[in-house]
Amino acid sequence: MLCIALISAVITAVSSAQSNNNIVIEADAGKDLELKAINVMARPLKPGIHGALTIGAGADLENTLKDGGGYIKAVRESVLAAIDVPVAKQTGLSASFEREFSHYDLDLIPPSVSEIGSMHLSINRFGLIARHKLGERWSLFAIGDMTFSVENNASWGDGMTYGGLVAARQQVNKSFAWQVGVIARSRLEDQPLILPIPGIDWKINDRLALRTAQGVTLSCDLTGQKHWMFDAGVSVENRIYRMDGRSQLPDGIFIDRFIPLVTALSYQFWRGTFIKVAASTPLYRRYKFCGSDGTTVETLDSNFFPSFNFSAGAAF
Repeated sequence: MLCIALISAVITAVSSAQSNNNIVIEADAGKDLELKAINVMARPLKPGIHGALTIGAGADLENTLKDGGGYIKAVRESVLAAIDVPVAKQTGLSASFEREFSHYDLDLIPPSVSEIGSMHLSINRFGLIARHKLGERWSLFAIGDMTFSVENNASWGDGMTYGGLVAARQQVNKSFAWQVGVIARSRLEDQPLILPIPGIDWKINDRLALRTAQGVTLSCDLTGQKHWMFDAGVSVENRIYRMDGRSQLPDGIFIDRFIPLVTALSYQFWRGTFIKVAASTPLYRRYKFCGSDGTTVETLDSNFFPSFNFSAGAAF
């Protein structure tokens, strides 16, 4: 499975601010910075410094676990700040900081984890993107981030992961672009991961667009004026945390893996300033508890209860 991080909101922010297109910024630490970035990498560079600020909140309804494993539910709040600075005519740098707070309530039956009643968790992420345009059609990108995912009172150093992506993109015409890259990431629970990552960005017509990388998203401009947008697709979320030393699993690892069918409605007031509501119905959800060395202690599969999210933000 992919070890998930997120940095791409910077590029997304700049895209919306410069192009007034239908992409909006989201603070969602369960999604990968590198994988999301590949969808929006080729927007035109324009003079000036641009920034973005986004807030978000979400809730996982009480997920009953299969085989009488108990239940898990969670609430989250997040904030994301990003800045984009052109350093030359065809070269730019983007940086972001994101923090997500999560509170999990658990009532677990297996004895190995039954004493874990609740967890306060956070993801703190620092990201950087460098991009360079090679003429009208080709662009090159280098993306990296450092992420600290920990329970309260756990050491940030024990919850640190890092990684990056290098990629190239070709804008074939005004409606279609393709890109390919290689991603490499460290993981708390396993050996580092290296994968090729292909993707496309296809404007099917004036109202429909299809993007791929971390999942598949079909977007529809409901009015034709780039204000009301409806999205439907399948995505991947993966949250991995280092637990604190006073837990039933001292310095252990908690993993929340989630593949949802997502439907979302957003409204853009102007150039990247938006509000968005989304509902996620799981196609797959698994919680895993590991020892400090990554050895699996307990695996719990969830029944398919939905999650709901709200976000709002502005690019400037």
